[in-house]
Amino acid sequence: MSAEDWYAPREVWQFRYEHICWLLEHLSLLKEGYYPPDPKSALSPGGRQFHAGASFETAKQIYTELMERLARCGLDGLLLVAREGLGLDEYELGDFLKQPGGKTGKRADTAMRYVSGRGRKWMHRGEYEPLTYHEFRHHIKRKSSDVQS
Repeated sequence: MSAEDWYAPREVWQFRYEHICWLLEHLSLLKEGYYPPDPKSALSPGGRQFHAGASFETAKQIYTELMERLARCGLDGLLLVAREGLGLDEYELGDFLKQPGGKTGKRADTAMRYVSGRGRKWMHRGEYEPLTYHEFRHHIKRKSSDVQS
């Protein structure tokens, strides 16, 4: 992520990979009810912006949705927060868990795949059946073993 990356609230609701990384970098701001300011905005940090609802509402809604998605991944979601939000690499995370770095990296990657996307993977989404995180992990493993065969 470059320092100039910024996404409008209407964009981040897509929960694409780059949105999630950016949101995790600003997680503490969102938790406090502040949406990260646009660095290119002509408004000063105390500038007036017009929008519907309370000023903290959008940030809190995005924070709540992101945290719900991450919580469904359990420890793997926390690994993703630590990697993307705190900047810890997979080997540092592996030291905490006494696991090889590659394994913690894969766990964070799987959590990213689960939390990303417009729809919630644990709810009915058109033709897709709902999947818990546990089911999703096994589905991913099955798909990768089918490709290798």
